[in-house]
Amino acid sequence: PILVDFDIVGSGCALYFQTRVNQVGQGIFSGLVESEVLRLQRELVSNLELTNAVRILKGRYLFDTETYSGLARFLGEQDSVGDYRSAENYFELLDSIKATDIRDLAQRLFEPARQATAFLPRPAIEK
Repeated sequence: PILVDFDIVGSGCALYFQTRVNQVGQGIFSGLVESEVLRLQRELVSNLELTNAVRILKGRYLFDTETYSGLARFLGEQDSVGDYRSAENYFELLDSIKATDIRDLAQRLFEPARQATAFLPRPAIEK
């Protein structure tokens, strides 16, 4: 399985992938990521992809905010990308996202001159 997460960093974006490189191969994996980024920049995501992404984000919010530490982390993330008070209408903000917003954001965040790929080895597990 491939686990994916991201962070907004300044005016850019950092993507994090966790996978077993020996299963996929670094070159193949890099090519897959690059082709998906290009697709996001050039094409509109489907209604199904957008609906699923919004559901995942809503679910993550509900799960994360069940604890005080999760709520604090979420509010901190909101504050780092704008204003923590945006959490008050988070679901409405998510529901207002359009496929064109995704494409426009991908074009802004994933500038080829600012892209870098790094593969970090998994630590060896001692027996």
